[in-house]
Amino acid sequence: MSLKRPFYKKRWVWMLTAILIVGVSVIVMVGTAGGDTSSPSRGMVLPQSDLPPEEVSNNKNELGSVLVSIYDRLGLSWKSFADQNSPQTMALTWVAGSDVYANMDRSQRIQRYTLGVFYYSTYSQMHIFITEAPGWTSASRWMSQENECTWEGILCNSNSKVSGILLPEHSLTGTLPMELALLRDNLVTLDLARNYIAVEGERLNVFGYLYKLANLIFDDNYMSTTTGLPSSFSQLLALEKLTLSYNLLQGQIDGSVIASMQALTHLEIESNYLSGSLPVQVGQLPNLTYLYARRNNFDMNLDDIMAPGNLQSMFALWLDSNTIKGPLPTTIGLLTDLTSLSITSSTLKGRLPTEMAQLTELRRLWLYDNNLSGSIPAEFAALTNLEVFEVYENQVVGEMPGAICQAIKAAEYEYKVLTADCAEVQCGGCCTKCY
Repeated sequence: MSLKRPFYKKRWVWMLTAILIVGVSVIVMVGTAGGDTSSPSRGMVLPQSDLPPEEVSNNKNELGSVLVSIYDRLGLSWKSFADQNSPQTMALTWVAGSDVYANMDRSQRIQRYTLGVFYYSTYSQMHIFITEAPGWTSASRWMSQENECTWEGILCNSNSKVSGILLPEHSLTGTLPMELALLRDNLVTLDLARNYIAVEGERLNVFGYLYKLANLIFDDNYMSTTTGLPSSFSQLLALEKLTLSYNLLQGQIDGSVIASMQALTHLEIESNYLSGSLPVQVGQLPNLTYLYARRNNFDMNLDDIMAPGNLQSMFALWLDSNTIKGPLPTTIGLLTDLTSLSITSSTLKGRLPTEMAQLTELRRLWLYDNNLSGSIPAEFAALTNLEVFEVYENQVVGEMPGAICQAIKAAEYEYKVLTADCAEVQCGGCCTKCY
């Protein structure tokens, strides 16, 4: 995986003032889960059928009875069937009126119904942040008579069960329907990044059903919490990759929720409103490789998360733009797999620990805009893989070790850079930028 610092286009929502994120409720959802579908957007596929009305009615009764029993078993509400314009009723009508209804077994009917509810719940549905919703950017084969495994963004396993929904950057709006719970036995990947989906409150409970989910990619949407991560995430025991950057997450993360995700390798929670400390359980995750937690309201020191034995698999650790008290702990030298470290625009103070010289895999180090002091340890000559070293806007003094200059000069990385406060640090002309 590339170590290039990614650039995210920050939606206006992250720039909102605290007026929008503090109060009785962060998001007030408008209407029902599916919104008003009485005036559908151009391009929305509406239920229609060439079957005789009596046959459609019989099919609806048959499938509806099956669905109600499933809803009851899962503890879900089926009151939306009373609304003719709800996503649930529209999806039921569509499946029941399908020309291939008789050729589908019970499980396929349920699967197609679930995808239908998802479609009608996220196609041109407005909420408080979206006042114009033109519809998905593309929806090839969706709501057609073709097998749902051929629909755009749908992955199926060898048993023709939906294992993935991958629709990033598709202009999905509305909210996530609870009906995704009906895919719980096979759904492994949910990638809805960079859309306009709002999900909060009870709607977050849907994740509690998705016990096989390994990849949840939901960055740059409108997920809203006041308790850090949703409590329903404690059921995601198989989760490996979780990306929730650029949402509306607030509050302190419950360590017990993190502790339940022992398979987690990748955690992205950048640019939210999370506060308090990172739970010590984050550092104790045995397989955590990537941790991106920049631009939040964390207030912490690094002693707990970098306690001996923690972060043993850490490859990339980015904690910029938080309140981080105290110095870099000497235990950082134990993170021998660390390749990328970024803690900028924070409040780090004290000297650079000589133990960092043990990080011989380190390639990119960003520590600018802090209160670091002292000199750059001569031991850093061991960091021969460095491609980026930025320590400007600190109180670091003395000489830049020649080995650092040589390592970065020899690096083939396109964005290699060496910076320092050159009035205080003598670089011998090797800094690419002086401050």
